[in-house]
Parts: sequence; structure tokens; C-alpha cells
Amino acid sequence: MNKIAVFLLVIFAAIVASCDNEEWKPGAEEDVLGIYFDMTRSQQSLMLGLEDPNYIFVTLGRDGGKVATTLDVPVTVTHADPGLNISTTVSFPAGSAYAELKVEITLEDWDHLTYALEIDASHFGSYTRGVTTFEGEIFFDPGPVTTDNIAIYKQLGNVTGLEQFMRLMSSPNPDASQTERANYNVTLMSPKLEAWRQAYASAYPGFSHYSILIPRSSVQDSFTANYLPTGLWYWGQPVDGARLVQPMIGAGNNPNSDVTFMVSRLSTSGAPAGYNAAGVVDGAAAFRDFLNEPTGFTIIVDRNNDDIEEAYWFRSKADPNDWFKVERFHAGWPIVEQEPEPEPEPEPEPEQEAAEPEQEQERMSGEGTEPEPLDPFAELAAALEEPASSEFEEGFHFV
Repeated sequence: MNKIAVFLLVIFAAIVASCDNEEWKPGAEEDVLGIYFDMTRSQQSLMLGLEDPNYIFVTLGRDGGKVATTLDVPVTVTHADPGLNISTTVSFPAGSAYAELKVEITLEDWDHLTYALEIDASHFGSYTRGVTTFEGEIFFDPGPVTTDNIAIYKQLGNVTGLEQFMRLMSSPNPDASQTERANYNVTLMSPKLEAWRQAYASAYPGFSHYSILIPRSSVQDSFTANYLPTGLWYWGQPVDGARLVQPMIGAGNNPNSDVTFMVSRLSTSGAPAGYNAAGVVDGAAAFRDFLNEPTGFTIIVDRNNDDIEEAYWFRSKADPNDWFKVERFHAGWPIVEQEPEPEPEPEPEPEQEAAEPEQEQERMSGEGTEPEPLDPFAELAAALEEPASSEFEEGFHFV
């Protein structure tokens, strides 16, 4: 065994000696740019909020030994959803190992967009880190609409506020079985509109609030000024049968959310005297004229409510700082009065025999001895021994 060990040591020493005699030479340098998508600096899935910019960046890198000069590298967009504008060239500044590729969102209303990018594999070396392909997605979450952000609010692209609101409107000839209208009270107004409301309320204290009645009658919708206790001043659509709310179509309008109001015909129902007197009506008239703005409004679904039909905001397209909010009034406005079904009378409870006075007093005072175990046949035996009562004798007669 010793001779074998010595022999192995001699061979090992010879191998080491031969290695020391050879000079190490590095491999040939690769003639590549070393371009890659840097996955440590880019997020494949991003969530944008209401106040975030309408673009993101994807970071590309290049090998550290090749950063001395500027460099433009082509990028292939293999997929991009409509509404995305992606540059096809990325530019590396001199001295920088990183460059940003801009992905811009051109849609006003959207909720989810995807894209895919690729760089030429010939730019990717054996020792290059990162990858040559990149797939990304962008989500939009505007959060709840509030008085602070209503002027700049953008709703999700898949939310069609106009369709939802119009669906609440009955057909011109509603089914006679319909018993409740979709009516909305104006609960919030922008400062300018609120000043008009207060001016009218100050001049005429009987005024309560504005509302939208859908429908006011079988063929009408109406904006309504409400007075205490039950007075109404209707601002209806034209007699030709057009609906109060009309979708806006054509260039520059979003068919999912842009609307106009057609407020022209006036009528009343129990409105108090002086409701439209000169000098008093100015505040209400200003609001009515505002509703008829030809530039229209953007209808926004209030996502603070679980029920999407509970509340809507109407924002002026002429000035987004002018707006009002409506919320559904659940008390209902019956079209067909129906008699309520009579409630069933409660069944009389079975009479219970009164306790013996002494036993009742003893039970109330808590005095007395421990009760003896109940004999289930004792009461029955006692009843059989008692003579029939006078009531029994008087109530029944045998012939």
C-alpha cells in the first residue's frame, strides 16, 4: 500500500509541474454590444393611479466595458394593445450602462393594457446578464371619486356610466306593473353651483333641493326643484318625446360617458306661490341654464358605492370644476298605487291557568321549602276527584 501511495504522489507532482509551465490566456473577446432588458430595474406588472403620469419606462442595460460612447439600439414591439405608443429605439448616453424605453398610454379611459418587446439576440453575449425579451402589463385604478379629484377624475375603461344611467330610464310606455321610479336627489354641488342653490334658497326658504325624476310620468323625465312640504317645479324635456339625457356622439366625445341635458318645458305640481317670481328665480335659472350647456357633461359612476346604480357625478365638459352629484332616492315614486296586502292577524295564545295565590306569592317572594319532585299523574288525579264546575253544568244540558 505504501508503494502505491508514493506512486500516486509522484504522478500528482508531475501534473502540477506541467500546469505551472503553461501560461493562462483569456478567451477571445466577443464582438457584441451586450444589450439586455434589466429585470432588476423594470417591473413587468405596474398599477397606475389617478395622479400618475400616462407613461412608464422599461430599463435596458449594456455590458459595463462598453459604455464610453452613445449608442442607439433598435427594439422590436412584438405586441402592443391599442392605446399604447412605444418607441422602437432606445438610446444609451455616453458613460451610462442603462437606458430607458418609453411606453406611453394614449387612451382617456382604460383599465388594463399589455405589451411585449424584443431585442436582437445578436446583441446578447455569452456573459451578458438579463434577457432579450420583455412582457409587461399596466393596470389603472383611479380609486374613489371625491370632491377633491372630480375635476381630473378618469374612470375605468370598462365602466360605461352613460349606459348604466340610461338603463334606469323606463321605455316611453312603461309596463303598468312598474311601481317604482329611479329618482335621484342632487346631494353635492361644486362651489359655483352651490352658491346658486343657496341664493335661491335664501330668496325662497320653501325651496328644499333639486332632483331628477326618471320618469316623471309615462313619457317624461324631469329635473325638479322640490319645495316643502310637497311642491314640485318640473324642468322637462321637449314635447317631441326626446329623453332628458342624451348621449353625445362624434369626434371629441366619449360615447360611454358624455351626455347633454334637454331642459326646456316647465310645469308645476303644488309649487308654492312666488317660486318663479322676478328676482327670486335667478339662482334656479342659473342652474337650469347650466344644465343646457351645449358642450355637455361627463357622467361618472361613483365607485364609493357597492351598488353601481346608487350615485353618479355630472362634470361639465366646458369647465371640469363645475359639477354636481346625484344619489338614488329609495323611498320611490309610485306610478301605480297598490293597496298593501293585509297582515295576517296573530293567532291567540293559549290561556294559561293562573297559579294559586299562595303559590304565586311564595314564588314571588322566593320563600318556601325546596319543591318536591313533580308527580306527572298528581294533577290528573286531582282533576278527576274535583266536582264539575258550575260553568260546565250551566253550559251543557243533556236531553
